[in-house]
Amino acid sequence: FYRLGMEEHLPLTLITELDLKPEILSKYRVLILPNTACLSDDHVKTIRDYVHQGGGLVATCETSLFDEWGKSRGDFALADLFGTSYQGRPSGEPVK
Repeated sequence: FYRLGMEEHLPLTLITELDLKPEILSKYRVLILPNTACLSDDHVKTIRDYVHQGGGLVATCETSLFDEWGKSRGDFALADLFGTSYQGRPSGEPVK
């Protein structure tokens, strides 16, 4: 995502978990979480609040599936925002 944004000259900022605060996120229109698998409950709440206040969210792969210690939640903590639940890893079997 970052490389694409740079190549397309899009205005973007790389942020860290220390930046996941309402006063910082409010400066941005969209938050991109590329396979951000481990998120604390506080970060999940901050992201959820950001989206409910009109912020955009793009997330991929296992984003929010684990807590900050790597313990599986069993489902995405942000499943309500994604509109889907975790169904497991792909089997690798061809789709028929």
